[in-house]
Amino acid sequence: MKKEAPKHFKARILLLSTMLTLAGIAFIGIGMFRYTPHPILHNVFARGLPCLMSVLMIALPWLAPQLSKSSICDFRPSYRDRGSCRVPVVGGA
Repeated sequence: MKKEAPKHFKARILLLSTMLTLAGIAFIGIGMFRYTPHPILHNVFARGLPCLMSVLMIALPWLAPQLSKSSICDFRPSYRDRGSCRVPVVGGA
């Protein structure tokens, strides 16, 4: 029995990969074109990045429905970032 792919799977993956690639190009553009010698190019990349990230954050529930809501926006005060992993903090500060 052949397993059927989720609805719009290829479109979601294509859109997600395109947006992440464009965000990566924007980060590279910001780093490559310093503000002092190239203010216009630097500003194009720097102003485009928040737009891309905003659309990506708004579209993330549709683009990746398998992610839980808590993994998309987990801002619980009982956790603190320590390096690259999340460590539970016992008792307040």
